[in-house]
Amino acid sequence: MVLQLTQKLQKALGGPKLVKEHVPARPHMRWYANLFTVERVQYILTTNAASLFSVVLYKRGLTSTDQYWEQLLERLRVHMNEIGLETVFAEHILPCTDTLTLAKTEDRSVLGSMNDMINCCKVTIPYRGGMAIEDLTHKINDTTYSTIERRRPEQAMRELLPGDPV
Repeated sequence: MVLQLTQKLQKALGGPKLVKEHVPARPHMRWYANLFTVERVQYILTTNAASLFSVVLYKRGLTSTDQYWEQLLERLRVHMNEIGLETVFAEHILPCTDTLTLAKTEDRSVLGSMNDMINCCKVTIPYRGGMAIEDLTHKINDTTYSTIERRRPEQAMRELLPGDPV
């Protein structure tokens, strides 16, 4: 699994040096992560590069990449179970998690889409008087993005792996 961190997140987690060169990975194995703040609360947005399928986590209490990785996998499992993608997680994502490569971000279109997601969070959280990260995750994955041909990330994730339910 390749996890591409922004410099801001890498610095906040105090992680090891990031790999600078391109690391080959299948589409469901390449994820991007960015740190953002809304109303003095820090969040981490983690997004699959191919489908833009995303998960939002609280940064509070996560002081290392290992802690973040454990929390991400748990949150990803829970969210995928909630939307009926438990087999995708169990058969395609979980088996790839035994090796983790931390790399620098490289795809500006993914970062641009993530910035759109972050802006959505920055508007939604104060407007709703706070919002659970589960609800933010659902909102992001139920929004269409031009980067993935006006599809929703949830739909794009379903279509990413052949033989999975559509």
